[in-house]
Amino acid sequence: MFKAFYVSKIDLHCLQVVGQYLENTSSEDLILFCFEDAAGFYKPLIEILEKYKSKLTKLIIIVISGDVTQSSNKYVFGSVPLLQIPLTEKVNSALANSMYEKLSEKTQLGKLVNYADRRKDIINYMRQINDFIDVLYVAHHGKRFSEYFSNWITLRDSDIQFPIFQSVTLLTSIGIPDISINYLPDIARSLKISSFSYPYFIQLFGEFCSNENGFLRLRCSRLFSNVVLGNLTVDVKINIIRNLVYELAKDLKERDRTYNNEIFMHLIRASSLKKIVGLDEQQSIDFLIELKESCKHLSYYWIQLGILYRISEKFEEAENAFEYAKKAHGYENYQIAHTTAKNYMEWGLWSITNAPSQAEHLFNQGATKVLELLWKWRYPDAICFSAHSYIDMNIKYYSELHVVPSQSTWLAMNSCLDKYVDSTNYLDKLLGDLFSNMCKFAAKNGLKIEHEQDIKTRLHRKMYDSTNTAVEWSVDELPLYE
Repeated sequence: MFKAFYVSKIDLHCLQVVGQYLENTSSEDLILFCFEDAAGFYKPLIEILEKYKSKLTKLIIIVISGDVTQSSNKYVFGSVPLLQIPLTEKVNSALANSMYEKLSEKTQLGKLVNYADRRKDIINYMRQINDFIDVLYVAHHGKRFSEYFSNWITLRDSDIQFPIFQSVTLLTSIGIPDISINYLPDIARSLKISSFSYPYFIQLFGEFCSNENGFLRLRCSRLFSNVVLGNLTVDVKINIIRNLVYELAKDLKERDRTYNNEIFMHLIRASSLKKIVGLDEQQSIDFLIELKESCKHLSYYWIQLGILYRISEKFEEAENAFEYAKKAHGYENYQIAHTTAKNYMEWGLWSITNAPSQAEHLFNQGATKVLELLWKWRYPDAICFSAHSYIDMNIKYYSELHVVPSQSTWLAMNSCLDKYVDSTNYLDKLLGDLFSNMCKFAAKNGLKIEHEQDIKTRLHRKMYDSTNTAVEWSVDELPLYE
């Protein structure tokens, strides 16, 4: 029988305790750990697995994380065996049919029959709802969850405590699953709420909150976040994030792996500021500059500022930001080197039109640095990021020039593709699209992909990961490697 352990809050101290426990186990023990919200700690967890897997008969580590965080962190596993079970709320045809069969078998179709009579029509309605939990809610209550919640929140949105509930919902939306209850009074003060009562707050909103070891976690936030945040202005969202950053940053240390460091990275992430808060690139830059005095000792701050500068085609400012990141970190780690190289390549591509005389020098400077990451620096965990950047940027660069790359460049692109395919357990959208674009580029320029059929075969053997819709944001925002 397995000895099973569940951990809701992971940090380095927790991992030290796990290591000490495993030191005192016998070879016959069957051990299982389950860690919530552990994506930021994959590296030390993998180290534990590698260290003790030969000592124990069976050691299983289960980690649970949100979709976005998982997508940008899973490459840490490299070639380490990984069984990924994606849980999505989306209802496709297969799931709708399966749900119908099971609910019908258990005579639990309930009020779904009020919306349609025939099996086919009920299944189509399930797909229209397109949310696993909401389908079950309709079956039981006869209406969508959002209808119920809209009525529920109408009774509470005029209460003085409601902005605090909005704040916690916002933090959940940007990837922070829970927040210390001790911080709630600080949130209240930042919102100019003079008196905060936690018992009263739970009385009002406890139906959708839970206290887990001193941390407040929302339930069903995916279903109600749009309703709660619908009337929240950008200024209010920024105020919430600003105050939490100020609260956290003063106690954070570079290269520490703590839960607060993870929260900090979620708060200032360029994609969060744009997609969830609603800032454009320049507004995001202005906001991060405002935070400079509080965050300048943290390299992740400079990396995110540099990324925003690069996207805004302010490449020299981006270069300076990455230099500050290197100083804050103490040396040029993988992430700083990768973002610096990507900046030079983007700068070179931009220069074809805007400063032709410097285009080749800048692009080659970045391309050379990316290849150094792949062949000399040996970061097996992040091969896919640098391989993707090298292939993708070369395709864009030579397509813009209307020139065929040199034989050495084309061979390097093929080597990067081969290394990329070998390094990942999954065929996701990022890899699939890259391979497709490289095939089109080769055909257009009379080039041949080395071992093309063999690569197609290897890709075909990989499990397709349909949940990973990785784009440039997640490539840029990979975890902070040491």
